[in-house]
Amino acid sequence: MKKAVLFIIFKREELTNRVFEVIREVKPPRLYVVADGPREEVKDEYEKCMATRKVIEKVDWDCEVKTLFREKNVGCRLSISGGISWFFENEEDGIILEDDCLPDKSFFSFCEELLDYYKDNEKIMSIGGFHYGEPCTKYSYYFSSIMQCWGWATWRRAWKYYDTNLEKYSYEDICHKIDKIYKDAYMRRHWKDIAYMMKNPEIQKERKVDSWSYTWTISIIQEQGICIDPNVNLVSNIGWGIDSVHCLDPDFYLANTPISSIDKITHPTKVETSIDIDEYVCHYRFSFRNAEEYMQILENDKICLNTKIQQLENNVQELNAKIKELEMINSELENTKNNIIINTKTIIDKVAWYIPLKKQRVKFKENLYKKIGI
Repeated sequence: MKKAVLFIIFKREELTNRVFEVIREVKPPRLYVVADGPREEVKDEYEKCMATRKVIEKVDWDCEVKTLFREKNVGCRLSISGGISWFFENEEDGIILEDDCLPDKSFFSFCEELLDYYKDNEKIMSIGGFHYGEPCTKYSYYFSSIMQCWGWATWRRAWKYYDTNLEKYSYEDICHKIDKIYKDAYMRRHWKDIAYMMKNPEIQKERKVDSWSYTWTISIIQEQGICIDPNVNLVSNIGWGIDSVHCLDPDFYLANTPISSIDKITHPTKVETSIDIDEYVCHYRFSFRNAEEYMQILENDKICLNTKIQQLENNVQELNAKIKELEMINSELENTKNNIIINTKTIIDKVAWYIPLKKQRVKFKENLYKKIGI
């Protein structure tokens, strides 16, 4: 193996050990490890974090190890996205695993080969290891607009588009790109809801969402990027339970999914996303949504629409104020013009009185009036 691996850990020693053992089997030459700091208000978390970090001391192959161990907790989104940015300050490309993503060994060779194969194709922005449902193509992988974050790989050239708070993109522009990519009304509503949430910290706080992957997916959509997903599942999420940040239900239907292998990669003949596959994956992945969540999506639409109406009303008020200001300026200019004309005529009349003949005086004044346009 030649590529570097970024391993993202926190406080789950047992899970970290399981994933580390697979990493140990493939022996990456460079291993980067990111760990968020413990939360002071959580009992025994400091001890758990320190015990988990000790797992990395088990590296026993020829490997350069670099660590980014935070003393204070910055939260899931900032810790992981910051860790990935740190990783790509040192690497052109690489493979990224969190402590609850248990890969098949072939996941590493799959990512490694495709990182090289598509390194110069800037439309390809992410290589995933997780697959939902049954195989859906005759090739080893397919192209998608949906990023899979449970074991993945990417390039520095792609990660540069990650925007933590989506400040570079307006909500309207994101919605336009979503409408352009997806035909399915459900998918459009789903990703618009995600985009709206990720641009509004109060909604994230209310829903208890601290996600970097949603932001990364929206960034990919905004850049009209393409993701690669395997035709079989290469990574199992084993982290469902009470110690998880987001994956709390151990009986969730995507928990502990079986993994397969890809021994020899068969490449698709064309680089193009399949909307049909994307729709299947999205409906399969998010089929647990309930009526309450749909009502929240509609409520977000209503809030967004009301915000736009208020913005338009404010713009109209500003425009009316500008019109009144211009009318006043125009009136002042007209008065100034009239005063100048009156003063100019007075001066011309005074000068003309020095001409003795009336006929010449009249002609003199008419010529001057004509020249200056009064």
